[in-house]
Amino acid sequence: MNPEFRRNLWLELTPTRLGVVLFALAAILLLAYVAAGNAQTMSSVARTCFFVLVMLWGGKLAAEAVVTEINERTWDSQRMSALGPWSMSWGKLFGAPVAAWVAGLVALAVLLASSDRNGILLAVQLVLVGVLCHATAMAMSLQSIRKGRQPGRVKTFLFQLIGLAVAGLSYLPSYSAWLFGTAFGGSATIGWFGFAVPAFEFGLASLAVFTLWAVLAVYRLMRLELQKPSTPIVWAAFLLFVVLYETGLALGGNASFTDFSGKLRQTIESAGPSVAAAAAYFLLSVLCYIAVFTEPKSPVAMGQFFAAWRDRRWGQAWALTPRWLITLIFTALALIASLIVLRRHDLALESATITDGVLISAFFFTLRNIGIVLWFNFRPDAQRSDMLAFVTIFVLSGILPFIVAGMRALDAIPLFAPWGSQSAGLLVALPAVLETAVVYFLVWHAWRTGQRLRLKVA
Repeated sequence: MNPEFRRNLWLELTPTRLGVVLFALAAILLLAYVAAGNAQTMSSVARTCFFVLVMLWGGKLAAEAVVTEINERTWDSQRMSALGPWSMSWGKLFGAPVAAWVAGLVALAVLLASSDRNGILLAVQLVLVGVLCHATAMAMSLQSIRKGRQPGRVKTFLFQLIGLAVAGLSYLPSYSAWLFGTAFGGSATIGWFGFAVPAFEFGLASLAVFTLWAVLAVYRLMRLELQKPSTPIVWAAFLLFVVLYETGLALGGNASFTDFSGKLRQTIESAGPSVAAAAAYFLLSVLCYIAVFTEPKSPVAMGQFFAAWRDRRWGQAWALTPRWLITLIFTALALIASLIVLRRHDLALESATITDGVLISAFFFTLRNIGIVLWFNFRPDAQRSDMLAFVTIFVLSGILPFIVAGMRALDAIPLFAPWGSQSAGLLVALPAVLETAVVYFLVWHAWRTGQRLRLKVA
């Protein structure tokens, strides 16, 4: 047996803890049976108990799996053990919340006994949601550890909430056709690249694939934590996957993803490529922000990255390539694709038009905001850099445009956001280009200043 998994079994499955939890679970289920006495109520109560045990309690244990080891100063000895990244990953992923899983599987057995013939699919779905919740929480925890070795309880609670949010967003679509069908036109099927797929089966398959990606993320981050050679090839593959997944939904003509307000329904068939390209572009832009805020941004590592490219050490340069840079390259490619298809399709909204200038301006504002994050991190006196960068970006992109719009100075909006201007053509992107150039000059200056200070200290 995996030594890490076996160690967690001894630590987590204590007779007292397991006895109290199973006793409380049996009492709740017995109360539900006595009060209602029907299978439907028992199934609902068992499902609720599973969520409380596996999602809330198990998610907390998964988020704290490595953090607790660091706080108790036992993690360094584990990192130097003979265990490989995969053994360490699944040993902690399934071992740390094993007590929650044991009690949750008891609730799942009651759910199966009180459900109809579709209960097996529901049980599979609940298990996948639980694994996705734990893997997401643990991956966020490992990513935070890479940035700072002492994550506190507040951060750990945040990781648990993120895991719950991801699991909840994946559970609702796969549990019922309501989100995809009833709420958006009465159809119980999903269109993906023109294929009509039953909503529940599509959601369940999507849940399984995203759960595999989450487990793979834990493994890759564990490799980095154990200082094993690692390249960003898996991150690049994930970006390709999410673009393909989203493009299939956009080209499938699903109202749930492309027609929230009803304004684009009549253009879906004629402008499907425009919808897919623009949606992929904005999705990748969001992933750029996620990557740059969650990844460590060391000026030393950036210097090593540039040195490797300069010396043509391609393997080392590829291994040192930041994930946000790879995402930015994908975003640029999606921008080019959007510009090409917009030459053939006019994607018009009621109050604005997505033009070449707007898309280019949005890209350079994303590039500018990434530069702001890098500048705060590259300064010699950098402290709480990501929080300061987030506040700065929020003010520049989320508050000032509305202040300018409230003053009815529409032609000044392109200074802060790629929307609302009366300007036509590519001129709307000029302010974003100039601001980006200024920001990256500051980034270069901060990086060079830090390099000189490090040389003086050495």
